[in-house]
Amino acid sequence: MQKLYVGITNDEWFYNLRDISPKVVNFWTPGAKNFKALSKGEWFLFKLHAPQNYIVGGGKFDFFSIMSLANAWKKYSIQNGVYALQDLTSKVRAYRKNTRGNLDENSIGCILLKDVVFLAERDWFPPPADWSRCIVRGKTYEMDSESGTYIFENFIKGQKRLLSEKTSSPL
Repeated sequence: MQKLYVGITNDEWFYNLRDISPKVVNFWTPGAKNFKALSKGEWFLFKLHAPQNYIVGGGKFDFFSIMSLANAWKKYSIQNGVYALQDLTSKVRAYRKNTRGNLDENSIGCILLKDVVFLAERDWFPPPADWSRCIVRGKTYEMDSESGTYIFENFIKGQKRLLSEKTSSPL
């Protein structure tokens, strides 16, 4: 059964990455909790925090790993959604209040996504009716469920519009 996952992200991560439009991103998590929601090639979509409560893009899940902050920066650089290691360190510290000692020795979860799409703002769409305001990290949906179909169809519609605009624009 195919699944998709909607992960919550902050606006800054999204906007920083949208500005550079990489095809690969690290959707990092401040803790080193394992991510087992998807299989390789399934869709991982981004939803902004309220009040911008919209699904705004996504990519295909490639793999999950646990890395130190320094290694995550060395491997993914600005694909982490920040412009410097200090920014990544600051973001992790803000999310993880119990960090002690040298942050470079602490681990974060790295969810690598490929074929990333950043929807145009006009194609952003709200999460389905069964999305709870209490969700902190994200939620998995079966693709053939009512909510999964709603999410995927809206995402693909926005993705197709982006592709058609790219191919029809003059060089």
